[in-house]
Amino acid sequence: MNFDQEISRKESGSIKWNPQLIEKWCGFSGENVDSFWVADMDFLCPQPVREAVEKVAQHGIYGYSDFTSSYYDSVIGWYRRRFGCEVKREWICYSNGIVPALNYIIQSRCRPGDKLLLQTPVYYPFLEAVRDHGLEMGDAPLRSTPVGYEMDLEALERQAADPKAKIMFLCSPHNPVGRVWNRQELTAVMEICRKHQVLVVADEIHCDIVFGESKHITLLSMTEYLDNVIVCSSPSKTFNIAGLQTSNIIIPNDAIRKDFCQTLHANGILLPNPFGAAAAQAAYEQGEEWLEQLLRYLEGNLDAMEEYISANMPGCQWQRPQGTYLAWLRFADRPDSAWRKKQLEEVGKIALDHGSIFGQAGEEFERINFACPRRVLLRGLEKMKRSLYPEI
Repeated sequence: MNFDQEISRKESGSIKWNPQLIEKWCGFSGENVDSFWVADMDFLCPQPVREAVEKVAQHGIYGYSDFTSSYYDSVIGWYRRRFGCEVKREWICYSNGIVPALNYIIQSRCRPGDKLLLQTPVYYPFLEAVRDHGLEMGDAPLRSTPVGYEMDLEALERQAADPKAKIMFLCSPHNPVGRVWNRQELTAVMEICRKHQVLVVADEIHCDIVFGESKHITLLSMTEYLDNVIVCSSPSKTFNIAGLQTSNIIIPNDAIRKDFCQTLHANGILLPNPFGAAAAQAAYEQGEEWLEQLLRYLEGNLDAMEEYISANMPGCQWQRPQGTYLAWLRFADRPDSAWRKKQLEEVGKIALDHGSIFGQAGEEFERINFACPRRVLLRGLEKMKRSLYPEI
């Protein structure tokens, strides 16, 4: 796979690259903009995935479809090979995306005024869910240390002890800070939530994008806690098929799964589309070699970014992510987020996710997606330098 290949997406319906859609989603002119915001990749999908989609397209009949037994086997096989855990077929529920699933879970488990536990800064749809469903946020903010972010377990315990606390959304690996939680941290979270009868909903969409010695531990491997867990997963980030909207919501607890499926039905979410099902199955069955190549390329991008920032943006502080293809850059010497936004968009012509959308703790930060050809990444970093450090 040639990950250095640059493929224009500006004439497609890509919200990341189409100038009209950049203006719609980001609020500024998308002409001549380099995009590093939304979390999809600028690489071709694996060849087997493309062939599977083409096969469905060539069939020419796009009627109602459902997952076959071979689809479920592909998901079960992926978890067995990659994470060493056993998933039962009946645990796997379909959703048209993880963000929709998080909202369906809230509908099935919460009432307005209930509390949703979060660890900010965090993926902004978590924050939007609090607002959209009339919930109270129980924030246990992550602590930034010289060696990386860590959980504040005492704060989490205090929030979980509130009788209004019903659900915790756990981002694992964490977006945007890039932490891959270890078993000790996850055990502490699960003990706290079991003690206070708080359901743990883990967004594990980035579970396959892990670097170096870090190892993703899926909550599905922590068998003593399976009755209090929902794991949301998808091949969409791993294999760049987010637009096909196929996710697996894995729920071992029969009663919780029944409630979730009833909520899906009430929202008219019944069947997957045939393209998404075929692509996901092909990815799980034939995508591992491509994934290993991708991980090596992304680590090379991290090396290039580390070298560039050190040489050209000495005021930028960051910690190399353990997982995800998203880097969390701190500009403490440029703390005015409105000024940074204006400079980046109007001077640099670069689209990033501004840290403020991830919560108050993100005010000094910008999130950059580094899943792109290296030359594109370096061009974006150069634009960032010219925008924020014109004097250098």
